[in-house]
Amino acid sequence: MKIDVAFKDSDHLEINQLILDLNGTIAIDGVVIEGVPERIQKIKELGIEIYLFTGDTNGTGQAIADQLGIKLKIAKDAEAKKLFAIEFDTNKTATIGNGRIDLDLFNTVNLSIAIIQKEGAYTKTLLAADLITNSILDALDLFIYPNRMIASLRA
Repeated sequence: MKIDVAFKDSDHLEINQLILDLNGTIAIDGVVIEGVPERIQKIKELGIEIYLFTGDTNGTGQAIADQLGIKLKIAKDAEAKKLFAIEFDTNKTATIGNGRIDLDLFNTVNLSIAIIQKEGAYTKTLLAADLITNSILDALDLFIYPNRMIASLRA
């Protein structure tokens, strides 16, 4: 997916992979937030590969990844999330998260989106984010309706 906006020394933003955090991001207390599965399906239809990187606090990671039809990587710490991301073209990778465990990942990929939901968000992760939204639904909608990103990202 290409978005025509000057971003980080490029004349457009191209995203091929999207990395999602689990708890506090696409799920609350281990339960997927209503509306997330439909949005993930739409994003996959755009040709973006979606991955779930999680410390798996509630032990629901594999079941949720299977439910959503996305790939799972268990990452017990921030370093593991960063190392998994380096396997991708980080210039064409985006991530959505909220926690301290996401901070290194936010500094590694090209586009980082922090969300503030019921679990709150780690302050340094918010400061490292390219965008901040109020919910995972708003964050996922940015990929479905990319013109929404342009208003926030253009110089």
